[in-house]
Amino acid sequence: MQVKRIFIVAIILVVASLGAATPGADDAPTKPRNLIIVSIDTLRADRLGCYGNDRPTSPAIDRIASEGVLFEDASAPSPWTKPSHASLLTGLYPSRNGAVTMDSKLREDVVHLASHLAERGFQQLKYVPFVQGDRKSSPVTAPAIEMLRKRDRSKPLFAFVHYMDVHSDYLSLPKYEKMFVRPYDGHADGTTQQLYRFAAGQFDLNKKDAAHLLDLYDAGIRQIDDQLARLFGFFRDEGLLDDSLLVVLSDHGEEFLEHGSVLHGHTQFQEVVRVPLIFRGPGVPAGKRLPAPVSLIDVMPTSLAQLELPVPEGLDGVPLRGLWRQPAAQLGPRLLFFEADVVFPPPGPGAVPVGPYRAARDGRFKLHLDVDSGDVGLFDLSKDPAETVNVIAEHPEAGKKLWVELKRFLGDDGS
Repeated sequence: MQVKRIFIVAIILVVASLGAATPGADDAPTKPRNLIIVSIDTLRADRLGCYGNDRPTSPAIDRIASEGVLFEDASAPSPWTKPSHASLLTGLYPSRNGAVTMDSKLREDVVHLASHLAERGFQQLKYVPFVQGDRKSSPVTAPAIEMLRKRDRSKPLFAFVHYMDVHSDYLSLPKYEKMFVRPYDGHADGTTQQLYRFAAGQFDLNKKDAAHLLDLYDAGIRQIDDQLARLFGFFRDEGLLDDSLLVVLSDHGEEFLEHGSVLHGHTQFQEVVRVPLIFRGPGVPAGKRLPAPVSLIDVMPTSLAQLELPVPEGLDGVPLRGLWRQPAAQLGPRLLFFEADVVFPPPGPGAVPVGPYRAARDGRFKLHLDVDSGDVGLFDLSKDPAETVNVIAEHPEAGKKLWVELKRFLGDDGS
């Protein structure tokens, strides 16, 4: 049985206070007039061409990356949708903005990005149905283009467009599966139901099955990339790319047995927290790749700074534009934190809940904490980016430092 899920997939905000009138063709803008954020749910960075995949999954995204700044080491503060998006729109970690679990919501005193751009918030909001198991191309692009085409062109705008297509089920149109899916004689079908059965110990998957699932996943990326080509093409035709800050990102990645699990939401390994993050627009240099570890909490302050609007005090995130404006610029000593809760407990008899997990990273080292058991693992990302070898015994001081900082972040009781 198909389960219909309704998600916010196209949100348009028209703001009257972002800037002056649109400059003429001979008067190139020195700062963006508009802000456009395109979010692709469940998109791993390492499956994109611009992040090193040698398969042709993402020509449209790759082109945008070549025209702007790509952050090579961007992380999501949480490995599932709600808290990750709340963090990118508030500049605060989930435990500080309140959106931690499925039932929680933003704290009343937290001001999100839209509130900073317009006192009355979103002027147009459109929900588009997403049906699991539907192979059709995204239903998001057409209504997003329609809303933008009907905008008040005398005013600046903020547009947020969210795509769900890469999310499981991993099903695409036949032409995309023909491009990426190699011969396979196993039983993995890419459905969420089957992946949940595996998580519950009711179904077996091996490395061959995982490779097939990645083929299906790559096909889905190319399908959504073609939709993005339509959307970006509209931006070009409308002149929106000339005076807009365009941000392309994902909220989290996906597991394919790298650490014995699938889907996302529980752990903080790189396959679920490393995400694409690309900025393009006036004042952003083209073709620049930056290695500094950054987070989605930096999107809000970076966007406001690039629009030359005040950045609120007290944010966890920081403006990143100094990194692309000055070659020698650095963020200085900085820890990144990660929060995950049991948001998708496996169903059925014999199911074993996982987590919750927390993690802290100082650049090279990353410490994982199982909150329930107290177990910790330390990984040296400079030598072991796949996080396969626990080096807590070899680097006790690094582990102790991150443990102390993680406890401080979580509170003295460690919860």
